[in-house]
Amino acid sequence: MSRESMKRKKRSRITSKRSSETEYDHTLAELEISRRLDRVFGTTYDLKKLARRITKRIGKVIDISNFYFALYDHRERRLDFIIYYEDGKEIPHPSRRLSGGMTEYVIERKQSLLINRDIKGHCRRLGITPYGRDAKSWLGVPVTFRGEVLGVITVQDYYNEDAFSKDDDRFLRNVAAKIGMVLWSTRQVEESRRRASLFRLLAQVAKQSTRYLNLDQVLRYIDKAIKTNAPELSFRLYIKTGDQLNLYTHANDRDWKIDLPMILSLGRYSTEEETIIAFPLNWRRSIVGFFTVRFGPFTPKEEVRIFESLADQIAIAIGNARLFQETKERARRLNIAFDIGRWITSTLELDDVLNRIVDAAAGFGGNNVAILLKDEKTDELYIRAYKGDFPLEKVKKIRLKVGKDGISGHVAITGQDYYAPDITVDPYFFGLSKKTRSEASFPLKIRGRVIGVLSVESYRKDAFSREDLMTLSLLASVASVAIENASLYQQTKELSLIDPLTKIANRRHFNIMIESELLHARRFSRPFSIAMLDLDHFKDFNDRFGHLIGDRLLAHVAKVIESHLREVDFVARYGGEEFIVVLPATDTTDAVTAIERIRKGVELTPLRRKKIYRITISAGIATYPIHGLTAKELIVAADSALYYAKRHGRNRVEISS
Repeated sequence: MSRESMKRKKRSRITSKRSSETEYDHTLAELEISRRLDRVFGTTYDLKKLARRITKRIGKVIDISNFYFALYDHRERRLDFIIYYEDGKEIPHPSRRLSGGMTEYVIERKQSLLINRDIKGHCRRLGITPYGRDAKSWLGVPVTFRGEVLGVITVQDYYNEDAFSKDDDRFLRNVAAKIGMVLWSTRQVEESRRRASLFRLLAQVAKQSTRYLNLDQVLRYIDKAIKTNAPELSFRLYIKTGDQLNLYTHANDRDWKIDLPMILSLGRYSTEEETIIAFPLNWRRSIVGFFTVRFGPFTPKEEVRIFESLADQIAIAIGNARLFQETKERARRLNIAFDIGRWITSTLELDDVLNRIVDAAAGFGGNNVAILLKDEKTDELYIRAYKGDFPLEKVKKIRLKVGKDGISGHVAITGQDYYAPDITVDPYFFGLSKKTRSEASFPLKIRGRVIGVLSVESYRKDAFSREDLMTLSLLASVASVAIENASLYQQTKELSLIDPLTKIANRRHFNIMIESELLHARRFSRPFSIAMLDLDHFKDFNDRFGHLIGDRLLAHVAKVIESHLREVDFVARYGGEEFIVVLPATDTTDAVTAIERIRKGVELTPLRRKKIYRITISAGIATYPIHGLTAKELIVAADSALYYAKRHGRNRVEISS
């Protein structure tokens, strides 16, 4: 045997011995790590602490100068780096989604990957796109349990090829299997403990918060319950008051990098490091606040559902407390308004109702109080009732365009209460007096339709308290009902006294008016006259042209008669084609002149439709006290005169004899 052969044989024995020693070292290290992992398990439920301890043990066997240990969320396909070493230094590294590199290959194949040279060429053959720094050697091992990938361990060498052996691969695989069991158990315990604390929080808020009916007490209890049961929770609780959204309480949120408007506009804000979700506090179809929670890089659906339920419970607690407070305040205001409403609704005469409303409103410090009703034809507001420093005749001439003139015009178009504590800076103000400093206006609505406005002006700035405004608003609501009742009464009254065909007074209305006129005539010893009018040959007219034209003719004659009367005169349809006219303070001579004017008017004013329809009338006149002292006597006398006019040629006026 040559000397050279002997040297090669010796080197082979040395190499084999070293390999055996390395394998022995790995075996001892595996046993040691396995033993220590068993001891680590159960000492902590903090995944980061656990991972750091495991990494420290791995470093006893393999160079971990360039190393990372990441947890894998399969739902989000995201890596969360727990430990990340680069050139021997631990540095923070943001979470990231899978990108198709070597780490992703290990996770998707659920098998280790060892590349000791020509990494780029090897990756091309595997269909992998390497990312980051160019390594000379790379080893990655999946951390699995029961077929589920929980994480990944990788080591890199940026300076040497063949840096890792198959023994290193086997070593990390064996360690990863043990780590997988530990991580899975730890994660289950951690998730169970967190869910248990959240369920406990949910139960407490649901059970205890409804015991309090004071809003401040409710909010203090909710704050304490959250911070006690979930001390690590990063959250903000916003409560809505009016149109303002105010931060009530918060915890672990100093490093939040997003403002509330953006969160609310998105509902959910996500980055690679965190997700923030704004859970609305919905109560009776309105939002009373927001419960905003920050999660890690992934958001467990179970926890999201718990927080949704928690937000619902918080909303119910806040809503019930507010409802209780509102009910108490409403009861107080109702007691105030009850007396007002009782005597407002004690009358059905519209003007009486309106005058009582302005009197009541003036009691809250109003210097000029007005009820403005809406003219549907002109879309204007006019003052119907008023109490203040100006003559009623003057203010009744005021007309305000709906939606254009003044605060009242604005309220009429919006249908909402409006308070201007300082009219000098108010864009809508248009007042009665230069002394006015504040104004409150309230819509008068019937079944959602604005019929008018209650306007209260004061010479003091910010004259009305919140309670005043609420009570005045309630008064406006009561007033609306009272106005509707009075209007309905007036309409009913009018319907019972108005002839539906001719739209003039009916016989019942005439009976009331003549008795009233008799009282005035007797009291002041003055005459008055009545005239009975009848259409000539009306039956023949109906037979010739039909009842529809006949009805139109009756309505037409009624208008002609009205057009030739004074404001103090009165006309009614007595029955059929007969009309009766009351002429106050009119003797026989003047009565003949007035009725003759009506007769000529009817004769010369035909009904014009597609054709021209002409008609004449006959009339009989009776005068108090010459022809009768009672209504019945006067009517009989006028009817006799009418009968005489009919027998002597019609289309004429006769006086009772």
